[in-house]
Amino acid sequence: MMWRSVLLSMAVSVAFAGCGATRHARSVEPSGFLRDLSAQMREGKGDEALLVYRNPAVDWQAKAAYRKILLDPVMIWRGTDSKVDGLDPKEAQVIADSFYALLYQELAKDYEMVSEPGPKTFRMQAALTDAEQSYPALDIVSSVPAPFNIAFVASTIKTLTTGKPLFKGAASIEGKLMDAESGEILAAAVDRRVGGRFLDAEVFDSWNDVHGALKYWSQLTRFRLCQLRKQPNCVSPGS
Repeated sequence: MMWRSVLLSMAVSVAFAGCGATRHARSVEPSGFLRDLSAQMREGKGDEALLVYRNPAVDWQAKAAYRKILLDPVMIWRGTDSKVDGLDPKEAQVIADSFYALLYQELAKDYEMVSEPGPKTFRMQAALTDAEQSYPALDIVSSVPAPFNIAFVASTIKTLTTGKPLFKGAASIEGKLMDAESGEILAAAVDRRVGGRFLDAEVFDSWNDVHGALKYWSQLTRFRLCQLRKQPNCVSPGS
């Protein structure tokens, strides 16, 4: 029994030694929420979303003068292979509502949040297209390096091949930014994030990785709009 106690102690130490932040997945499959727009998207670079679209006809300098945002409720988009389909509807709604609250909270720092379309107003729509729980207890055990734990090897192999560590959570979203008055689509993105290699202080919350991804996307959205306005002190995610 002693070796089990030692193993658990090592696992917890390793798990809490690293950063619990989420990270980009290797790839993402559009769900259909953006319809034909996905065919015009390019692969993202650096910290951009995995798939990105920017309307080439848009005068971005003029859009930088917009100071209002109409944020639609976050949708739950159930594509053909979406994991959202397997979630309890109430649980999925809580996740979508949490994303809306996080987005609203971030955007309200820089914009007047409105409920009706109008001039010089952005309209933002987002959809949760996938959400996977993590398995905290198994994740702790998988964090113990080999040769002590064969699960570490399995997790490492899965991470190298798929970009998602074994037992970690994940989330995918699609979103678009429009001119609220004309309905013109200005930009769009498809992204997927997975749990980091280690756990954070909320180690036993199976939705912690998903919440971390939603928080990151909310902060990133504010950051991108701040860059659009060419402000000097834009706050990047995690700062």
